[in-house]
Amino acid sequence: CIPSTVDLSSIWAKRVSTSGQLYCDVGFWGGAVPGNAGDIKTLVGAGALGLKCFLSDPGTEEFSNLDYEGLEKAMRAIAEVDSVLLVHAEWPSALLEADPTLDPFSYKAWLSTRPVEAERQAIRNVVELSRKTSCRCHIVHVSTPEVLDELEGTGVTCETCAHYLVFSAEEIADRDTRFKCAPPIREQKHQDGLWKALAEGKIQMVTSDHSPCPPDLKTENFLESWGGIAGVQMLLSATWTGAEKRGYSLVQLARWLSSEPAKLAEFRDQGSIEAGKLANLVIFDPETEFHCETLYHRHTGSPYQGRTWKGVVEATYLRGLQAYHEGAAGPPQGRLINS
Repeated sequence: CIPSTVDLSSIWAKRVSTSGQLYCDVGFWGGAVPGNAGDIKTLVGAGALGLKCFLSDPGTEEFSNLDYEGLEKAMRAIAEVDSVLLVHAEWPSALLEADPTLDPFSYKAWLSTRPVEAERQAIRNVVELSRKTSCRCHIVHVSTPEVLDELEGTGVTCETCAHYLVFSAEEIADRDTRFKCAPPIREQKHQDGLWKALAEGKIQMVTSDHSPCPPDLKTENFLESWGGIAGVQMLLSATWTGAEKRGYSLVQLARWLSSEPAKLAEFRDQGSIEAGKLANLVIFDPETEFHCETLYHRHTGSPYQGRTWKGVVEATYLRGLQAYHEGAAGPPQGRLINS
């Protein structure tokens, strides 16, 4: 979302743009980029819920990645204001050039460039610097259970995403770059391990990592196409579809999608149904199946389309007021959430 929220002017531009436009409550995360450690205190003071950084090139000039030294500087600044750093954890020196024997229009070509070791090395560096600086850290979109041993006993939390839990590399067709993201969707064995780690509490939550783009950026070449999956609308139903098949409960689903994310963002007045907390509620039918055809975000290309999912959102309530019912949204009544 342009402008990237890396300084005071950008966060205020976004705050102004939300006036009268919010159908749900929204909070902004700031960006930690090279050279802006001095802006972090100001960003948090202006309402940023925390900071996010990339450790490998995200492909956008305005939100470039931090190296080891820059990561340490950012962590020290974040620790000083008692905030949290969200980290896209792939270490650039462990990323690979595409195998020249593979067709760039094949998913295998993309997968070959993002080995598990890139995630492992990045997490090791985050843990090391988190201990050194006392900065609270969270690893976003973990794609494999093979790196979770690096986090045990460290206090660093992590998440995975719905697309890692319901799609596998084996099913992705050549040229179908709707599935391209980073870290990549890996083989079925990784998906199975992620579910096990969720059940054991080694992964705390499930998120969407919503990253849509204009259709012209999704070319059929996996090595050139935009990397990102549009998934915020399907997060609940897709996660429940996978969870229900494996015998997990709605109570577990609520923890992964609601109470744990609220804890990360320090939303003490929401995340669970309790006296004194906000009545932000979803009326959810867990039994009905539906074919995903209509998506409401601006750029609708998504791998969730054209498939059958289980669990329908019938209505939502925001602070006790109905915000959505059977396909129709009410008037904008959302508010900005500040740190």
